[in-house]
Amino acid sequence: MEKLLNCSDINSTYSSVANILGVEKSAISNFILNNQHRFTINKYGYREYTVRLTLSDILNSFNITVDQINFDYLVVQHVTAIYDRNSFLTKGLMSIKDLFTSDNAFRSKLSEYGLSIGERANGELYIEHGGKSVITDYLKGRLERDRCINGFLTWYDAETDSNVRDIRRCPEIIAHMGREILNSRTLEEDWIQNAQPSIISFKVTVEEIQEINYVPVTKEHLLLCAIDCLLKCHSQYDDHQRIMIFLKENLSVDGSRVIEIREISEWE
Repeated sequence: MEKLLNCSDINSTYSSVANILGVEKSAISNFILNNQHRFTINKYGYREYTVRLTLSDILNSFNITVDQINFDYLVVQHVTAIYDRNSFLTKGLMSIKDLFTSDNAFRSKLSEYGLSIGERANGELYIEHGGKSVITDYLKGRLERDRCINGFLTWYDAETDSNVRDIRRCPEIIAHMGREILNSRTLEEDWIQNAQPSIISFKVTVEEIQEINYVPVTKEHLLLCAIDCLLKCHSQYDDHQRIMIFLKENLSVDGSRVIEIREISEWE
């Protein structure tokens, strides 16, 4: 049976961490309880994380080595406003390249507003309106450099990061095309009215990730981050250090790897 590091909710986090470490969930709970001393209350009455959890703390507590930390897949939490739920379940999550070159709800909706997208013979992605090529600095960056799928390591970060507040309502690229190319908010409002804010949980291998918070990925670091999240949640401490996962450029995620689609409010 495959092993997952699955932080889709607090229960799955406890279960998957215990499975990876080869212990009972109660052992993880006891570890969390026994490490509350890491938090103190400062003179202003605010909680501080004064003694940070380290990988060595985990290795020593559970009597394991780094080589023993192993799992098959990491579950990533992707926040978006879903226009076509069935598309994600069957086709999965698409990179910018695949969004521009395959039949999908994103491309169909743009077509309704006279926007044509695709790929030229030289591999360049394009956007056309009224038969003319159109581009902005933002779109140039998305099409040339920022083309990867990303998400969060934990459910907590996905639900609380204010940086994704707007994309719960409408994908940033959709809203931008409407405002800057069509000079209208009609496209954005159409998407908001018909889409459902959601978190898509999908699995990837560590080898398919290019970085985590712009740092090279290792399984032991991911596990440390997951346990650190449990520790902070139990202590009701939030340092706003969100763990972002970036997949490799142009990598799409097949629908068979989508574990769950959970509807959320526009802002929780």
